[in-house]
Amino acid sequence: MKSSKHPAYISFSVSANGNAIQNTNMVAASLFLTQAIENDDVQEIHRMKSYSVDFNDAAMKSPLIQAIKKGHINSLRALLVNGANPLEPFSRQKPLRNPYCYAAAKGTPDMLRAMLDHHTPDAPMIVYMLKAAIVERNPEVIRFMVKRDLFRFIEKGDKDMKELAFHYTMYFPGNTRKLARAIYNKQQIDLEKFGLGKGMPLLSQQETEERIHDRISRTINKAQPKRKPLKR
Repeated sequence: MKSSKHPAYISFSVSANGNAIQNTNMVAASLFLTQAIENDDVQEIHRMKSYSVDFNDAAMKSPLIQAIKKGHINSLRALLVNGANPLEPFSRQKPLRNPYCYAAAKGTPDMLRAMLDHHTPDAPMIVYMLKAAIVERNPEVIRFMVKRDLFRFIEKGDKDMKELAFHYTMYFPGNTRKLARAIYNKQQIDLEKFGLGKGMPLLSQQETEERIHDRISRTINKAQPKRKPLKR
């Protein structure tokens, strides 16, 4: 029993007592939604609301991440309006699988604004969004986060912010470290003072790797016990 009024990934069967049972082909639905995002087909995304707009693609990327990656802000807004969840999944080990962190890392201020207008995440997520923007060298998003006053949600002494401010950012430029520490200490943030007003001079990948390698080498050398000279 099928109905042409329903998309191809929806089929119907009949139960033993004669009731209609709706069946969803998850693989087909995922491909269907991916194609709608690819084409920036907002009408089709709205049409899928009755079924779901949270089907991951073959690479397990959420629909929101797919829209951000394509730069399709209209699709992004349509997904949010129709129930796509920007909070899941989240892993501290793989934060870029989360749409908020992905938007901070790879997206634009407009993309992130669309998500924040829909829902503002909690402090831990905001810290990881900042970390993602720093790692992926996205100063426009960092400036937007400051102007949006997102960091007001982070309490002074926040554990995650402390790790970012005093440990992680040692590999990045001074203005990034100053910003992170100002957020941690709940100080007023001056974009010009931190070199964020006219662009941020971020390190190249090679320079970052050199700093990390140097840091690791010094840590290993410090940990090795000093050998006493042999007595003759």
